[in-house]
Amino acid sequence: MKLSTGFLLRAGASLTLALVLHAQQIKITSISAISARGEIPLESSVGTSQAKGSNPLKAGFGVASSTMLVELPGDQSSVRLKAGDVQGFLIHSENSWSDGTLAGFAPTEALRLLVVKKGKARQYVTMDVKTTVVYTRNKESSPLLTVDVSQYDDHTAKITPKVLPLLPGEYAFMSILDEVHEDTNQRYQTSKVNLKNLGRYRMYCFAIE
Repeated sequence: MKLSTGFLLRAGASLTLALVLHAQQIKITSISAISARGEIPLESSVGTSQAKGSNPLKAGFGVASSTMLVELPGDQSSVRLKAGDVQGFLIHSENSWSDGTLAGFAPTEALRLLVVKKGKARQYVTMDVKTTVVYTRNKESSPLLTVDVSQYDDHTAKITPKVLPLLPGEYAFMSILDEVHEDTNQRYQTSKVNLKNLGRYRMYCFAIE
């Protein structure tokens, strides 16, 4: 069955919305790397959520593509770490394990390898699908790392990648529960969707060298 570009974009947006509504009371204060030198705070940045689709000409020939991503300013993080130094990560939150609000939350802080093109913005790609009349394929251009999650203290979750050391590259945790709202001078509210700005979210970034 052929999936339309519009369907895939709506599906991606619906998934993000569902995750936000599921745990909208969660608040992160910081994310840091665990190393032999102690905790190293990750770069806190604001990314812009975007959706991209194939041009109408390609779609007319039975080929469609859909991409959901968060774009980060700059092509590299200011936090540079050595692969052998990183033992895991700590997600600090105003929520707690004891009241049940932190349990099951940490996995939504997804750690991904970023797509980087020299001199351009970093991209945290959550969906990159190509569809033809015979198949649908996810390119996995920004792979999600497999991790173990455990309690560190009452307000902190420990994230440990299942395979260490991490490979060289740019990485980021996305906090879909920490949307950054901007002041606006618009007189009226609008239901118009801007695919180049579907929301701005707090990201926690680092690089492995």
